[in-house]
Amino acid sequence: MLKLTEGTQKTERPEPKITFIQKVIKNETWMVMAQSAVELEDEFSSLYYTAGQQNNLFLQPPFEPNVLLSLVQTNNVLNQCIEAMEVNIDSTGHEFVPVEEGKDIDKAEEKIAQSFFDEPYPNISMTEIRRKLRRQMESIGYGFIEVLRNVAGDVVGMRSVETAHIRMVKLDKPIQVKKKVERDGKEVELTLWERERRFAQTVALNQLVYYREFGTTREVNRDTGEWETEEKAVPPEKRGSELLLFGINPDITTPYYLPRWINQLPSVIGSRAAEEQNLQFLDAGGLPPAIVFIQGGTLIKDTSDQLRMYLSGLNKNKNRAVVVEVQSSSGSLDAAGKVDVKVERFGSAQSQDAMFTTYDETTKEHIRIGFRLPPLFLGYAADYNFATAQTSYMVAEAQVFLPERTEFDEVMNKTIIKELKLKTLLYNSKPITLKDVATQLTGLELAMPVATRESFLKELNTIATMNLEMAEVPAQGAGEMHEPLKNTPTADETPSGQLPAAMESVQPALKPAPPEKKDGPKEVGAMEEAKAMAREKAKAKYRKAAGDLMALAQDYAIYQGLLPQLAQKQELTAERAAEINADIEKLTPEDARAFNSLLAMYVFGSDDADLSALVAASR
Repeated sequence: MLKLTEGTQKTERPEPKITFIQKVIKNETWMVMAQSAVELEDEFSSLYYTAGQQNNLFLQPPFEPNVLLSLVQTNNVLNQCIEAMEVNIDSTGHEFVPVEEGKDIDKAEEKIAQSFFDEPYPNISMTEIRRKLRRQMESIGYGFIEVLRNVAGDVVGMRSVETAHIRMVKLDKPIQVKKKVERDGKEVELTLWERERRFAQTVALNQLVYYREFGTTREVNRDTGEWETEEKAVPPEKRGSELLLFGINPDITTPYYLPRWINQLPSVIGSRAAEEQNLQFLDAGGLPPAIVFIQGGTLIKDTSDQLRMYLSGLNKNKNRAVVVEVQSSSGSLDAAGKVDVKVERFGSAQSQDAMFTTYDETTKEHIRIGFRLPPLFLGYAADYNFATAQTSYMVAEAQVFLPERTEFDEVMNKTIIKELKLKTLLYNSKPITLKDVATQLTGLELAMPVATRESFLKELNTIATMNLEMAEVPAQGAGEMHEPLKNTPTADETPSGQLPAAMESVQPALKPAPPEKKDGPKEVGAMEEAKAMAREKAKAKYRKAAGDLMALAQDYAIYQGLLPQLAQKQELTAERAAEINADIEKLTPEDARAFNSLLAMYVFGSDDADLSALVAASR
């Protein structure tokens, strides 16, 4: 079993293995994990600052990072939880939004931001950097992103670093620094006292490389870890890079951070121990199905050794009954002694499932709760339907994933975006979006009368994952929908509660009359502006009129029992029924024709003139 221990004084670092070996304990042979005898070493063990070693500079983390990483690799559910956090938080992509809502992003700034975040480091995407950072944060409790600058001090790149090999350096004396902040819309410079942080990383052959925290005012020597001074400047080739620190839960005794599952550490270790116990039991063959005892005699020579060998797990025939051979120890030459044969069966104990199954399920639940993840994200989908799955996604997005993305975005905007001198945009992580195709198609049908062919076809291709192309048609007015496609579905084919897909003859009836032209000399600019305003008013009136007539036709069909499938789902009150009759009486002749066409579409799936006339006569 893995053991969390403090650093020791060993100089060599053994590699962790997951293998089983045979070990003799008090003349008994047992199968144990070779890993159980290995304690992962800390390369900083002799360099930590302690009460007895106050000259050392490095701070010891509360848990050795390599041990935590090993626990993640060997636990049966911890890695899946971290994978769910990694995928749903940092794999959704990013976009750039304006600083002030309603204002446009400067195109030059947008181009700078896109080129930087599309490839922060050669051949490395921002998504890859974020996923690696998230895995380190969820495994160890904290992680770093290295920020790269050129000789002029401009930020030119970012990359991931191995968090397990980085330690914090003890803070030194505070110094006066100048920081710029925005107050009342103006940039103000403040003079503050701060203790600036350094970091150290072990590389090949235990060589140390030093970094400084992002935003520190002094350069650090990457080889010696010394701050630059007025008397001793650090040459450009010796300057250490900057690190952005991200953490989960702050530790109360050290400046480090802890993973969110650390309070479930007993469950993490116990779950692994229970599985190792089961594996050891199965590898040893379990209990023998039966043992035959013979009473009234003595064991023959070597029988005791053979029985011990069988029970130790070394015998290949592990599922066969054991026969204990004995010699009679009573009787005489004239009468044989009495020997009793007794069989002890262990089949009932062996036929049961693995041990600690209930405990193992409980530990999995504890670990999952530590991440506040619904079971769906770990593959437990048997008890879910669409509604419960959608609810789980919504809750997890609002309570777990979105806050983590927001925190990362704030760090990016206050550091990298600010360093790139981008004033009109902000870095924003995309959220998880769940799309219901049926709802989207319904909305698309509602927008059909007022949508352009280009926008309609684009959205349809997106929703239905198709690649339809625009047909050549005569140009029409801006914002008008071209003649829709034929082959209107029948009433039986139209989903309950949804609008018909085609309303060819309805649209002309719903379109408002063009504004009357008035004679008289006017300036060209004023005429164009008046025409634009008239078109916008006509569109707004058209949308309202179309929506009202659709709702009126649908409610009337339900009220008259013309659509039984809708009548079962929606009952109209007496007040609404009276309103429907009153609204129908107030319809103009043009609106009445459109109403009849809509009603025919709902009832018969077609707006044929004869059917429309039939509907009008039935009213």
